[in-house]
Amino acid sequence: AAIAGALALIEVLFLAGSRWATGARSAAGAASGPGSNVEKLAQSLFTRYLLAFEATSVLLVIAVVGAVVLAQRNRADDASLGTSAITEPSPEPEPSPEPRPSAEPTSERTVGQPAAGAA
Repeated sequence: AAIAGALALIEVLFLAGSRWATGARSAAGAASGPGSNVEKLAQSLFTRYLLAFEATSVLLVIAVVGAVVLAQRNRADDASLGTSAITEPSPEPEPSPEPRPSAEPTSERTVGQPAAGAA
């Protein structure tokens, strides 16, 4: 990490001493002429402004990796606590299954009547 920080500091000092970030008129020329705007933009990004474009892409990749690491750390903390980061509602209890008809013949009786042969 110290090496990366030192390289970033050297790069910033180098870029601060150069003349490319002065706000002067474009040295790349006007954006008029033949070709589409996309072609002109790509030509500028990948030639004159390549270093700035690459530095921005590196910073974005670092930000995405950091976000993933932080998200994984939160999941591991939640798992060790035995809780979920998001409280989910308890599932509805499943209804009891309907009684299946038995294969044995039953006699017609009402609730409360003793079975045939019972005393």
